[in-house]
Amino acid sequence: MLKIYEQIDDAVKVGDKVLQLDMAFNVILVAIDMLSDKDLTELEKIEGLITIVVANPPALTLEEKILAASKIVSDHINLNPIKRIEYDLDGNPMPTKKIDGDDQVMSLKFDGNLIYASFRQAYGIDLFDEQGKLHWAKFSALLNGLPEDTAMRQVMTIRGKKIDKHMSSDEKQEIKKLQEYWRIPEEEVIEDGS
Repeated sequence: MLKIYEQIDDAVKVGDKVLQLDMAFNVILVAIDMLSDKDLTELEKIEGLITIVVANPPALTLEEKILAASKIVSDHINLNPIKRIEYDLDGNPMPTKKIDGDDQVMSLKFDGNLIYASFRQAYGIDLFDEQGKLHWAKFSALLNGLPEDTAMRQVMTIRGKKIDKHMSSDEKQEIKKLQEYWRIPEEEVIEDGS
């Protein structure tokens, strides 16, 4: 969660060592891509994450690496899939269920073009110009706050649309056609919903 009343803390403490993190959005996207690589072992992922995200990493024991990686992912990156929050008539967030492959409405890797176009449209931000500058927490907040009229949000709406009995057969067919067109490839779906 982005606390706008505090400075962003880009450090992880492991024992007596303080690790400074490079939390630029593009660095974190590289880390997320590496973490999703099924060909890497867990140890390779841990070491890769530290190499990518920690600025000038000191010598760490295996236990320190595991603890550092865990803190980086849970406290700084937060890999939960981004999903539209639905509200009831009183403006309260509706309960959400665990996301599975059929419910995932966005992929940071697969939807790069849509994310880029939506940032340009909504905020006038060129993400290529912001590489190395835009903090991951800010990027995430802006991504989650994209207006409904952006390409990314429109595709998320299509992917998340549920077919119900009140729709005509033409409506159902059109939704299925759009969902198939905008389907996230299986290799991009977050398997465990975390």
